[in-house]
Amino acid sequence: MAKATHALKYLEWAVETHDASGDVTLHNLLILLYARYRPKRLHEYLIKCGFDKMAVPYELDFALRTCEQHKLDKSTVFLYCVSEMFSDAVDLSFKAFGEDGVTIAKECAHMMDPDEEDVIMGLEPKFSVEYRRRIWLKIASFVIGKGENAAECIGLLKESGDVISIQDILPFFPEFTEIKDFKDPFCECLKEHSVKIQELQQAMKDATLIAQEIREKTQRLRNRYPVLCVQLPVSSFTADQNGISSSVTVVKAGDELRAHLKELADTEKRLYSQLQAADRVPTAADRFADERKLRFEKISCEINEIIGSQCPLCGIHAIELIDKPFFTEEQYEADHESWEI
Repeated sequence: MAKATHALKYLEWAVETHDASGDVTLHNLLILLYARYRPKRLHEYLIKCGFDKMAVPYELDFALRTCEQHKLDKSTVFLYCVSEMFSDAVDLSFKAFGEDGVTIAKECAHMMDPDEEDVIMGLEPKFSVEYRRRIWLKIASFVIGKGENAAECIGLLKESGDVISIQDILPFFPEFTEIKDFKDPFCECLKEHSVKIQELQQAMKDATLIAQEIREKTQRLRNRYPVLCVQLPVSSFTADQNGISSSVTVVKAGDELRAHLKELADTEKRLYSQLQAADRVPTAADRFADERKLRFEKISCEINEIIGSQCPLCGIHAIELIDKPFFTEEQYEADHESWEI
């Protein structure tokens, strides 16, 4: 026994060090010695290692066999849960712990409850509702078979998180059970179900109203269109040239563009009138025709770049620049120095 005590102290120190903490052999040996000489500390050690079967430092099958061999039922139930063998864990709880078996079985079932973070994030739970339902029905069947009062049996519905319902547990009751034993628990349970049904009906009604509102908005937007007052060219400058594009860009928002854009548009309109007049009365001496055409095309391109496919004041580009400073550090320093007296 003294040698075992010294060996346990050494192994406890070894598994705590960084160099040997990941050595499965040391952890397995520690579990074996705990099972033989310190069974209570074994259970504490297993709980400390956690519930994630992929992260435990020991070999799960070895630990389970060791606990079964030494008849350490509490640790065996825990390892069943770590192995996600909840049905076996519940069966052993009923068999080994008598009156406390139901409490331990409920603890095993609660290990399957969805994680709160997963629920908030909308992630799929680790254990399906059907699997959890089977475990809770096993517990309900055992409780009802023991002849417990109806209130305790109905209480399993709440403890399960509504995984099981009244309809699920009714077949477990004896055929000639008196209804008076169930009156109060059933009435309370039915009231809760009635409230939930009303909440679901209200949620369905709200969803219907929202869907109708979306359909109406969609229909209004479908019939919505912008009205443009523009003058498009009906003829090109020469018979074989298409110098003026007939495409029009519509900005969704009603923001007023800057004065620079208005000035460009006025210049474009004036050049277009001159080109149209020159096209109607062609003269060989018009030396500036080509220059006007090039300038017209340049201004048109500049206007298209300014307008683009989105509003320059509230479009994506403006949103991306919302946290950008108006001046660089050099410009700010230069402006600051210019105000110094």
